Amino acid sequence: MQNHEIPRILIVDDNPANLVSLRLLLESSVQAHIFEATSGNDALGLTVGQEFALILLDVDMPGMDGYEVAETLRRVDSTRSIPILFVTAAYRDDVHRIQGYRSGAVDYIEKPLNEEILLAKVQIFLDLFVARRNLERSNQSLQQEIQERRKAEHALEMVRFAVDHAGEMVFQLNSEGRILYANELACQRLGYALENLLSMTIMDLDACFSPESWRLHWKALKQKKLLSFQSSHRPRDGNLFPVEVSANYIEFEGEIGYWAFVRDISERKNLELRLQDMNQKLERLVEVRTRDLQRSNQDLQQFAYAASHDLQEPLRQITGYVQLLEKRYRNALDEKAEKYIDYITDGVRHMQALITSLLSYSRVGTQGGDFALVDFEEVLTRSLTFLRPAIRDTGATVTSDPLPTIHADATQMVQLFQNLIGNAIKFQDSGPPIIHISAQQRDGEWIFSFRDNGIGIDPKYTERVFIIFQKLNVRSKYQGTGIGLAICKRIVERHNGRIWVESPLEQGSLIRFSIPDVKEKGS
Repeated sequence: MQNHEIPRILIVDDNPANLVSLRLLLESSVQAHIFEATSGNDALGLTVGQEFALILLDVDMPGMDGYEVAETLRRVDSTRSIPILFVTAAYRDDVHRIQGYRSGAVDYIEKPLNEEILLAKVQIFLDLFVARRNLERSNQSLQQEIQERRKAEHALEMVRFAVDHAGEMVFQLNSEGRILYANELACQRLGYALENLLSMTIMDLDACFSPESWRLHWKALKQKKLLSFQSSHRPRDGNLFPVEVSANYIEFEGEIGYWAFVRDISERKNLELRLQDMNQKLERLVEVRTRDLQRSNQDLQQFAYAASHDLQEPLRQITGYVQLLEKRYRNALDEKAEKYIDYITDGVRHMQALITSLLSYSRVGTQGGDFALVDFEEVLTRSLTFLRPAIRDTGATVTSDPLPTIHADATQMVQLFQNLIGNAIKFQDSGPPIIHISAQQRDGEWIFSFRDNGIGIDPKYTERVFIIFQKLNVRSKYQGTGIGLAICKRIVERHNGRIWVESPLEQGSLIRFSIPDVKEKGS
């Protein structure tokens, strides 16, 4: 018996000699902790917070006698059940015996003591105390077990409820494929009562299983523990419906379980069929649109050919005849006639420039080059070479941060840089142009920035500048056809990028465009 389980005995006597003799007798014969008290008040104080198996109580004590102590103990819940043996040399008559029993004693022992009888009685009460303690512990353990079992049953009920009301059919099978359990949804969807399903095998329900294929499936599941597959289930009415199955092989404390979680995917399959039909229709529509686009491209190429040959020829004839007229009759014509000739010549040149620009615009998508790794430092150098006369004439300064190497059409990138830098040089009226070019990598693309100190662009026109033939300034002051930025936009879009303007009034222009940071070649 552990130390904290050894019972306690309280002996109460106002005579120290009696206490010593009782202690020695008890310690030599029984296994118990012995506590002493020399008065009724001391005895009551010791019972507070301690549990005693037995109290040996003297009757004749000063102050509070033994009867009063016993009656007090009986009035307190925590001490009411403690057995009390009165041990006394006085009050040996029946009247006192009866008073002792009425005050709550279980026995009344007279001195001189018969030690064997006393020890036998003490041992009986100690055994009763230990037995009661063990019974209480058994009851506590039993109550705890009952509570835990109730919790487990409640949890099991909750699991069953969740399984029965889950959005999936749930089955438990054995190694032969026999159904051991099916939830409520499985019964409803298949049209069988539970007792019917429990008499069936999975081969009766699943169209993909035969006895042989089930054995192979069981072997694979035992090895992998989890398998997912699609199949078809056969309900009572015989109309197969598609399902998606998640099969689980579980071993727990020697028990083997096969749990199948089955989802009806009829709606998904119908959606897939509709989506497949829509994709087919879309593919047919794309084919039609592609043929239309090819015809449009062919028409555009024919127009480009006409623009570069047929439309240019009448302009060249007009230019030749005007020059001949000017050469032969200059001295014979007055000043107004000569001015008219100048107007005609300027108009023809502008018309030729428009046709050339329109031809360039049309060829961006149809005659672009292949994509390859392009060093944009080299792009900038080539662009500045073409713009050298304009830079020299205006005193322009062009600077740049380090530029990247990415996949692009090198020729079109030179044209793009040339147009943007050329615009920055052209639209300037307050001093030598200052242009700075930079590039920043961000979110899988490169953002190029062209900043200048020119006349700027009114924010309300930042979208119009990229539309063909949209000129925001008079031609007499700023020469051009109004196609340059439209060509830039087509080039950037061919590279799957975008171009935009950030241009506060009177603070110059900031034009940005993006090029995807593609790691492989594209077109």
